[in-house]
Amino acid sequence: MRKLKVGLALGGGGARGFAHLGVLKVFQQHKIPIDIIAGTSMGAMIGGLYALHPDIDFLENKIQNNLKSDLFGELSRNLLKQDEQSQIRPFNRFISYIKQLYLYYNLYKKKDSLLEEKQIEKILEVLFSKKNIEDAKIPFVCVAADLCKGEEIIFSRGPIREAVQASMTIPGVFPPLRWKEKLLVDGAVVETVPVNAAFKLGADIVIAVDVRSKLRHISSIDNGLAIIFRANKISGINFSDLQLKKADFVLSPGIKNISWMSFKKADFCIQQGEKEANLKIEEVKSLINRMRKKTFLKRLLGRES
Repeated sequence: MRKLKVGLALGGGGARGFAHLGVLKVFQQHKIPIDIIAGTSMGAMIGGLYALHPDIDFLENKIQNNLKSDLFGELSRNLLKQDEQSQIRPFNRFISYIKQLYLYYNLYKKKDSLLEEKQIEKILEVLFSKKNIEDAKIPFVCVAADLCKGEEIIFSRGPIREAVQASMTIPGVFPPLRWKEKLLVDGAVVETVPVNAAFKLGADIVIAVDVRSKLRHISSIDNGLAIIFRANKISGINFSDLQLKKADFVLSPGIKNISWMSFKKADFCIQQGEKEANLKIEEVKSLINRMRKKTFLKRLLGRES
C-alpha cells in the first residue's frame, strides 16, 4: 500500500525565508514526515539544502556560516547601497515622484539589473557545489518564471544550483538567467508559495509556509508611481491568496513587517518560524492522521467493491 505523501511548500520572501529553518527544526523534532519539498526563491534555497541533507543542525550551521562569509556580506552591502541610491520606494510628495522616475530611467536604460549575476552565483556554488536535484534525499522541485512565454518553469532534475539561482533571480535586482533559450526570473512572479508544484510532484497533503510581506494600511496616496506600486502589490497578494487556498494547511510566521533585505534579522526570523510551527504542530499532526485514516478507508472500500 502506497503511503500518504506529505509535501512542504516553502515560499519566497528574501530574508523572511529564514523562518523556514525554524519550521523545519520543529517538524524534525516532532518527527513530522516530509516526503516532498517545493520551493520558491529563498524557499528554494532552504528547501533544496534540506532536501539534500535532511538534518536541521547541519543546515542551520551551513546557513549561519554563509551569512558570516565575505561573499554574503558583499551581496548584502550592495543590495542596501543600491536601494539607498536608487530610492526604489514610494514617495509621499510629487517632487520626489518626478525624481524617482528620473532615477529609474537612468538606472535601467543601459542595464537590466542592479547587481551582477556572479554575486549570487558564487554564494550558491558554495552552498550546493555540483549536486543535482536527483541527488536529493527528499524529492525536491523549485519554481521559476519564463519572461519570454510567461510560463511557470518547474525544475525537477539537473544542477540544483542553477535551478535555485533561477528561482531566486529577483527581477531588476539580478539579470534574468538564460536557460535553454528562456529568460528565467524569480518564481514568486508565478507562484510565491509553490503549492501547485508540490501537488504536481505527487503530494497528497501540502503544508505551505507563507513568508510574504504584509500589506500595510494607508490613509492616502498622493502620486502616480505610488498608486502603481500599491495596485501591483494588491494584485500580487490576492493572486497568491487564491493559490494558498489549495494548500491543506498554512503556516504564517510573525515576520510580515520584516524587509526582504533584513538579513541581520535572520535569527529573529528563524525564531518566529519555530514559534509558529510550535503553535500549530498539534493541528498539523491531527491533519496528517485524519488524511491517513481517510486514505486508508478509501482504499479499503475500493478493494471491497
